[in-house]
Amino acid sequence: MSGQVPRVPEEMFKEVKYYAVGDLDPQVIQLLKAGKAKEVSYNALASHIISEDGDNPEVGEAREVFDLPVVKPSWVILSVQCGALLPVNGFSPESCQIFFGITACLSQVSPEDRSALWAMLTFHGGGCQLNLNRKCTHLVVPEPKGEKYECALRRASIKIVTPDWVLDCISEKTRKDEALYHPRLIVYEEEEEEEEEEEGAGNEEPDSPNEGSTDGKSSPASSQEGSPSGEPPFSPKSSAEKSKGELMFDDSSDSSPEKQERNLNWTPAEVPQLAAAKRRLPPGKEPGLINLCANVPPVPGGILPPEVRGSLLAPGQSLQGPERPEVMAAWSPAMRTLRNITNNADIQQMSSRPSNVAHILQSLSAPTKTLEQQVNHSQQGPASAVLLGQVKVAPEPAPAPQPILHLQPQQLLQLQQQHLAQQPYPPPPPHPFPPPPAHPHQFPQPPLQRPQPPLQQQQLSHLQQQQLQHLQRLQQMQPTPTAQLPGPPAQALQPPPPQAQAQPPLFGHDPAVEIPEEGFLLGCVFAIADYPEQMSDKQLLATWKRIIQAHGGAVDPTFSSRCTHLLCESQVSGLFAQAMKERKRCITAHWLNTVLKKKKLVPPHRALHFPVAFPPGGKPCSQHIISVTGFVDNDRDDLKLMAYLAGAKYTGYLCRSNTVLICREPTGLKYEKAKEWRIPCVNAQWLGDILLGNFEALRQTQYGRYTAFGLQDPFAPTPQLVLSLLDAWRVPLKVSSELLMGVRLPPKPKQNEVTNVQPSSKRARIEDIPPPTKKLTPELTPFVLFTGFEPVQVQQYIKKLYILGGEVAESAQKCTHLIASKVTRTVKFLTAISVVKHIVTPEWLEECFKCQKFVDEQNYLLRDAEAEVLFSFSLEESLRRAHASPLFKAKYFYITPGICPSLSTMKAIVECAGGKVLSRQPSFRKLMEHKQNKSLSEIVLISCENDLHLCREYFARGIDVHNAEFVLTGVLTQTLDYESYKFN
Repeated sequence: MSGQVPRVPEEMFKEVKYYAVGDLDPQVIQLLKAGKAKEVSYNALASHIISEDGDNPEVGEAREVFDLPVVKPSWVILSVQCGALLPVNGFSPESCQIFFGITACLSQVSPEDRSALWAMLTFHGGGCQLNLNRKCTHLVVPEPKGEKYECALRRASIKIVTPDWVLDCISEKTRKDEALYHPRLIVYEEEEEEEEEEEGAGNEEPDSPNEGSTDGKSSPASSQEGSPSGEPPFSPKSSAEKSKGELMFDDSSDSSPEKQERNLNWTPAEVPQLAAAKRRLPPGKEPGLINLCANVPPVPGGILPPEVRGSLLAPGQSLQGPERPEVMAAWSPAMRTLRNITNNADIQQMSSRPSNVAHILQSLSAPTKTLEQQVNHSQQGPASAVLLGQVKVAPEPAPAPQPILHLQPQQLLQLQQQHLAQQPYPPPPPHPFPPPPAHPHQFPQPPLQRPQPPLQQQQLSHLQQQQLQHLQRLQQMQPTPTAQLPGPPAQALQPPPPQAQAQPPLFGHDPAVEIPEEGFLLGCVFAIADYPEQMSDKQLLATWKRIIQAHGGAVDPTFSSRCTHLLCESQVSGLFAQAMKERKRCITAHWLNTVLKKKKLVPPHRALHFPVAFPPGGKPCSQHIISVTGFVDNDRDDLKLMAYLAGAKYTGYLCRSNTVLICREPTGLKYEKAKEWRIPCVNAQWLGDILLGNFEALRQTQYGRYTAFGLQDPFAPTPQLVLSLLDAWRVPLKVSSELLMGVRLPPKPKQNEVTNVQPSSKRARIEDIPPPTKKLTPELTPFVLFTGFEPVQVQQYIKKLYILGGEVAESAQKCTHLIASKVTRTVKFLTAISVVKHIVTPEWLEECFKCQKFVDEQNYLLRDAEAEVLFSFSLEESLRRAHASPLFKAKYFYITPGICPSLSTMKAIVECAGGKVLSRQPSFRKLMEHKQNKSLSEIVLISCENDLHLCREYFARGIDVHNAEFVLTGVLTQTLDYESYKFN
């Protein structure tokens, strides 16, 4: 930068709010101030982060969490010289750029080519100069001649390349091997060489201070878009023609300088999912159950490598993880777990599983509730996996295959899909790995591995020995299948003939017998394994039994010969081995949920329908952080559950800490970012194969099998992994005529009785509510909310309230009275407790209706001794504290995006208690500033297990991060507990 400060166009930086990381050149600050830029002291308020150090933690969090543009100071200088704000993409200081750390000397190229090369190199993180000195790392020259070329040949630190190297690096988005682009490798035609010799003297220009630095004069090429493709041989003449006719920077093709990426790394869920959720819920309808992910300590025994099969946990040990909130020690200070919030209905969480499983039989327990209502209760946040370690394991890349071999799996896949389209259930495809333990005739041999530490070797050996013993028992008990055809050998490279692939069809009931839809489980006798040990709410098992019986099935307390189905989660148990020996159908609660929706006994057809191939609590993906793209609604929920079962952490957003992105199609912002950040992109079959026992898939993220997108059914299991599990489905389930005649199912409601069914919405319909008969002044009008009641009961209460002249509060902030029969951790209860005047029982409203006026509340205040003992608080004392002063007054909260319950729910609870929620993550400097300056508001950090990778900087600096219970239990007890809910 020259000593004279260039003139800055008036208000050029008026829209720029910058946050400086590190020390900036005073002249850069002067240019920003002259252009009316505004400096902010808090990075969440900034529009641009300016820094020379791309490895600074503040730069990383600004990019990953906030998705803010981070630019070098040269962006300011060159924008002033160009008289316009330049695109921010070409000024990133981060080390992930293609040409980061490269200083190239350009020689023997025309002025037009020099401008284009300068723009390309600097845009992608490099630097350019005309002087060849010690700073240079590369000499870019089209011909193997000249003084600079001879000088560079004598210095091993300088790599000599042609301009093609720059073009090819950009087109392939990776730094290419310089040895392949040495100018001596180029062969020119004689005529071309003569022309170049004539022009050579004119191409070399004397070095000037202005052009010798990276921050030299701006080139109009920096505003161009696209990337020229390198086509050897390179000549100044041909390059100039190409650069004029083609666009240059493919990374900034959008009109917005930020490429419209805001919210890519931030939003808890993608827009299509949110839109679908709004479509599912009619106005006024609220989900019936909100699940909180649990903060459970890691399983002891150390971190096993992801390829280890199984876990140190015993098969019967309870699977600890998210949404298992009511374990025995749940309320002890040593281990507080996250509890449940049930929204507006007094429904205790019936399972400690993720919402996909917990809701299976929830609403069907009442004959008048439809299955659609039940499904709506499950549209909540993801299960949150327990974090066993912060070590990020990069999947090992597969060896680069030859082009023919690379194309072969895709060709085989096309042949298979053409063949499968004509079959009701897919036959086994050619399989690149051996069958899993569920297929007892073979045992997979692990490939050669790198040397393991002694402890991991011992654990691996122990687990494999246990697994082998389990397989031997299975093999002894497994009957010789009569109808099952063997799968193709693992070495098969081509699809076997159709007759070899053909498998006997799969059946539910006997197709010759017509089964009534209401009794689609007729003839099914279930035994239940694995799940009872993990149910915190023991009433859930009774609910499952009741629902199965309501649809014609039966549940035996123990496994016996009369059982037809074993409902289990894992293939690693004695009960599962016995069921396989007796050719019983082994399925999961997810399969049961599917058939309840379809009202038909269909064979399992998704990976989640089969028990997993590792013990309960085993976590083969414990070191993975998974995000998904392209999946919505139930498919996204299934992937969340699959990630949970595999022990992975799930994030709705994508950041550099993610280890895998599961894609439906190779499109979208997440996919593009994942490719840029070198995050493996796989299909859903990758995760399904891991659940079903192919743990080699953990190291096969680059295989063609897992990078083929656009599959017709990405959740379909690999046939060879479930051959033995499907064997029992090849024989139809017979139902005797006596059973068909003798069964008595709940009668269907008559046409004129349909209106009496309970409405799914908790808000009473307007047409059912009479107009108020009394008109009270606003000061005397009670604004009431109800929580913990059935919708029909709420409707009756609202009618009485309207007759008395009361109103239903639009929100908790406007509520004066909360009516509840007991303390429940619903959203309404936890928001209202901080603002309401009274929490009363329904008897208060009944007495008011009896007296035809609103009576004193003191005799009807809610008292719940059981909950007060459970949560160690006094409701009366909590209300007194809330009336005295808001709990979170003068406090800021930053809540990470993957929090459970949802960010919007947490925000409502915090704001009702007087706090404010920051939209962007505060920097360490800002946290320390607020901590040391008592006149500034305190900033509290709230996160969850799945988001801990976003808080690494805080942990490294000793900053406390709390789980959601800091807020949830805090508002219930109206206390601030800085110790019990802290992440260690």
